Amino acid sequence: MANFAMREALLAWVQRVKDLGEKRYVVLASDPATLDVCRENALPCAYDSHLQLQPGELRYGMTPEFLAMGKVRFGYTLRLLQLGHDVLFSELDVLWVAHPIAHAADPRSSRINTSENYDLQIQPNAHLEDPILRGQELNVGFFFVRSTAAAILLMRETLRTMAEAAGAASWEQTVFSQTAWRLAGPWSEDDHTHGRLTHAPLTLAKSAPLRLHLLSIWHFPTGGWKQTPIVPVSAYRRNGTRPTVVHCTGRTGIVPKRKCMDRWRLATRGMFPGSLHTT
Repeated sequence: MANFAMREALLAWVQRVKDLGEKRYVVLASDPATLDVCRENALPCAYDSHLQLQPGELRYGMTPEFLAMGKVRFGYTLRLLQLGHDVLFSELDVLWVAHPIAHAADPRSSRINTSENYDLQIQPNAHLEDPILRGQELNVGFFFVRSTAAAILLMRETLRTMAEAAGAASWEQTVFSQTAWRLAGPWSEDDHTHGRLTHAPLTLAKSAPLRLHLLSIWHFPTGGWKQTPIVPVSAYRRNGTRPTVVHCTGRTGIVPKRKCMDRWRLATRGMFPGSLHTT
């Protein structure tokens, strides 16, 4: 998903995806100028005038522009799910160190296994040492969702609640997290120390429950608040492993996100020779 102010980040993200051999992607354009960028660079792009943001620099904080992002994100995702497509959603501030999708029957927690019967696989906003509890905030910038009735209901309910709420209560990440947990049945997480953990629900949804899986924080870290990384580069150096994707979060604007992306690009080149060009 991109607007015109993010055009440089968009082109860099597309090149990275291509470097990893991925050919099936669609750019979600949130303004007409981004649609023009797609045309000029022959990028597959989706645009709907009913699902758009105002062009220009995106202002963070609970501004109308920031709060409207969810309408674009979940509106397009819902349409793709209704057409029968599974969706891997990845924002432009998510650096793919390696391809996040696993090959068939790959059991490692460092990849997303699309053959497993989860409706939603997503990053939790948590630190390695924190216990993951029901109700944990989920990060909507990177997730894999399958075309199932439960997932379609999740998108519909999220969009409905966002439309009915006002101000900060309508923020997409809060609404999505609360809705997902409300609909979720038994859920699981990938713990890099203890392996896969499955948790029983406190309550069950009345209809078929959402099958929720939380991705490994070690392999799918977020950037942390004010660009303080949840997992520092030094930890991967000591461990001899690498993240799969790094999500440069922080809610502090585009410039800090770009710095985070540049820092991780340089770090991964030094830490994992060739990792930026292999799956």
